[in-house]
Amino acid sequence: MFLEEGVTIKVILIHGFNKTSKDMWTLENNLKQFGYECFSPDFELTYKEIEHSTAVLEEILEEMDTFHLKTDEKVHLIGHSTGGLVIRKLIANSKYVHKIGRCVLIASPNKGSRLANIAGNIKPYVEIYKT
Repeated sequence: MFLEEGVTIKVILIHGFNKTSKDMWTLENNLKQFGYECFSPDFELTYKEIEHSTAVLEEILEEMDTFHLKTDEKVHLIGHSTGGLVIRKLIANSKYVHKIGRCVLIASPNKGSRLANIAGNIKPYVEIYKT
């Protein structure tokens, strides 16, 4: 469904673990064709703890000049995999919740991940891959 003329919905796309904003390109391109305004930053989800990416996302919300939000306008968040966990952590603890509209989590391990549990038992792995 295309948006009405003059209506722009702003979206921040958050990629997953060991990925970059390039991995969100297809989704971003498709959303833009439907009239959405997308912003897809790179997050350090591989070598830093999830709190770091959450803080970066909060900074983006603080600097809403990126989206030129009007007073009553909201930005929507779409996260893939670990990106969805960043969104969940943000909305649980952020003072900017009032600026956030809808959140879409794509394949986010909301109940944990068997692979992450196994990797968590390998000390060198956990020291390198903080998330």
